[in-house]
Amino acid sequence: MKIIYQKVIPILICILWMIKVEPGLAQNKLISTPFFDDFNGTNLDATRWIIMEKAWGIKNGGVVHDNVIVSNGILHLIGHGDLYTGKIHGVNKKGQRIEGTTRVGAAIYTTNYYASGKYEVRMKLPSQLGACSAIWTFHYEEAYPGDPLYAKLAKVGGLTVSNLLWIGLTPTEADNLIKDISGKNEVRLPYLYPPVNGIYHTTEYFRTKVPDINRLDLKQDFGKKLEIYTVLKNAASLEPIGSKENGYYIVRNQEIDIETPSGLKGNLSDISYSHDRFNTWVGQSTGEFTDNFDDLGHAMNDGRFHVYRFDWHTGNQTISSKRVEFYIDGKCYQTNYTHIPTIGGRFTVGLWFPTWTGSPNFDTQSLDIDWVRITPFNENGDQEMKETE
Repeated sequence: MKIIYQKVIPILICILWMIKVEPGLAQNKLISTPFFDDFNGTNLDATRWIIMEKAWGIKNGGVVHDNVIVSNGILHLIGHGDLYTGKIHGVNKKGQRIEGTTRVGAAIYTTNYYASGKYEVRMKLPSQLGACSAIWTFHYEEAYPGDPLYAKLAKVGGLTVSNLLWIGLTPTEADNLIKDISGKNEVRLPYLYPPVNGIYHTTEYFRTKVPDINRLDLKQDFGKKLEIYTVLKNAASLEPIGSKENGYYIVRNQEIDIETPSGLKGNLSDISYSHDRFNTWVGQSTGEFTDNFDDLGHAMNDGRFHVYRFDWHTGNQTISSKRVEFYIDGKCYQTNYTHIPTIGGRFTVGLWFPTWTGSPNFDTQSLDIDWVRITPFNENGDQEMKETE
C-alpha cells in the first residue's frame, strides 16, 4: 500500500513526487489535538481529508476520486472488480488516467500529520474477497547518492553499547555480547558489521536469517534474550535499494497498517476475512519491517460495523514502551515491539487491489466508514521530519 497523495492542484504535487522530478521536501507539522469525523453531509470535508489519486503495487488500477462517495453519514470507498463494465478509469503510478477500468479502488488521507496516538475506524468490510480494506499511517523519504539526505539515512539504525546498558546489561556483559554477535559463534556468521564510530550495523545474515527470537543464536543471553532480540531488530540499518547498473537509493518508509483479507504467513493461499495483517515498517528492505499475520478466529465480513484500531507508542522509557498494539472491537490481537515508527505521518483509509487478497469476481463493492477518530498521545518519542515529495 505504500505512498500517498492528492486531487486537482494537490494531485500535481503528488505526480511530481512520484516521478521524482526535482524532488523537494514537504512540511509535516504534527497535530497534538484530537481528530474526529463522522461524515455527516453529502461531501467529504476538504479541510480534513485529501482524496488519493495514484497506483502502487502491480496488476491494479490504483485509487481514484470518482470512487469516494459520502451519503447518509457514511463514507463509501468503492472498488471495481473484474466484472465491472462502467466508465470510471483507473490511474497509473504517476496519477495519470489509464485505459483499464477494473481493479480500481478508493482512498482518503488526512490533511494533517499525527504521531503517537490511538487510531480508530468504525467500518464495514466488503462481503467478497478480492480487494484489500486497510488503514495506515505513512511517512516517506527517498534519497540518492550525493544528496545530503542519502548520507543521513545511511547512518540510521545501528547498535551502540549504550543500547545494551539501557536494557540492563552490565558493561562487561555488553562487551561480551558485542564480541559474540560481531564474530562467529561456531558455524554462525556474525550478526553485526564491525563498528563505525562505535556503532555496529546489522549484517545481511541477521536481517534474513533471524525472523523471530527462536532463531537468535547467542553463546549467553544473560537472561535478557527478548530484550537483546528487540534491540537488535530495532537497530537494523536502512539498506540501499537498487543495483550498480541502475543506481542505488535509500528509503525511509515509516508505516503502521492493518490489512484484510489475507492468507496467513507461510500459507498465503488460505485467503480469508478472518485473517488480518498487522504490520510496522521503518524501511522497505528485508529486516526493516515486522509483518504479522493473525487468525482472528472468525470472519469479519459479516455485514456489521467493527472498530479497527491501533495504539501507537513512541516512548522509550523501557524496552516494551515503544510498541504498536492492534485491536478489533476492543480485543488486542497483536503487539509489535520491533520496527516501530517514531516519525509522524498522515492517516489513510482505503480499498485497493493487491495480488494477495483473492480474485475480485464481482462488479463493484464498498468499504463503508462510519467514523474515524485519532486521539494523540503526544509522547516524547514523537518526531517531525520532512517528507520527500
